[in-house]
Amino acid sequence: MTGPGGFARTLEQLGLAGTLALLLMVAVCLIAIFAPWIAPHDPLEIDVANAFGPPSAANPLGTDTLGRDILSRLIWGSRSALLGPLAIVALSGGIAAVVALTAAWNRGWVDSVISRIIDIQFAFPAILLALLVAAVFSSGFWPAVVALALASVPHKARLLRSEALRERAQPYIEALEVQGMSGPSITARHLFPAVWPLFSTQLILSFGYATIELAAISFIGLGIQAPTPDWGLMVAQGQATLIQGEFREALSAGLCIVAVVTAVTIIGDRLSHIHVRSI
Repeated sequence: MTGPGGFARTLEQLGLAGTLALLLMVAVCLIAIFAPWIAPHDPLEIDVANAFGPPSAANPLGTDTLGRDILSRLIWGSRSALLGPLAIVALSGGIAAVVALTAAWNRGWVDSVISRIIDIQFAFPAILLALLVAAVFSSGFWPAVVALALASVPHKARLLRSEALRERAQPYIEALEVQGMSGPSITARHLFPAVWPLFSTQLILSFGYATIELAAISFIGLGIQAPTPDWGLMVAQGQATLIQGEFREALSAGLCIVAVVTAVTIIGDRLSHIHVRSI
């Protein structure tokens, strides 16, 4: 169902919690898009004389250790908080889809080899892989994104492979083969669309995990580098000033991360329930 009626139906299925979570994510997306126009200050502007400034009309959340406006840095930091996880999900999802569908369609030794490779990849935690990538390519936003994307491929591939194998055994797939349709065509036009609802829900849920992992990478200094505004980096920088009683930077950035992860998790959970009921 499409149009206003379909949108209203979707909101009804999401429930109150899901709708509020969706509205929050829409708000964060709009903040990220219009950051240059709504941020009250330049997030990189240093004013050492105003370091640790208290909340005021000019600086609603105060300033950090270098006198930079915390609110402006939060607003600009929303860009990396959305772009990073989105890139991780898109890259890992694309690789996982190719790998899983190849294994499910060919089965036999192809499936066995791919399954063993996936099992081996599970032995490499995301943080460890990020450390290895950082050691080879240096720290930065995109090395961290690539490392986390590769580390999350096995989880997505295993789920999609299982669902694709179940769908591959359906009678209509065999009927399409008898009609002379090629494997790639069946996979692209029928198999993948059939498993997409479940896979898309998994991708949404993985966005939350990617947000936490990317923030953790930035926290330990392997992700986005200072002075670029980033929520994970702000938590790390704010932690150093907690002993001085200055908690606003770390607390505000941490709350932003928690809010986004919670909202995405609620949306993914509600969509998964909708998918289950529709089966």
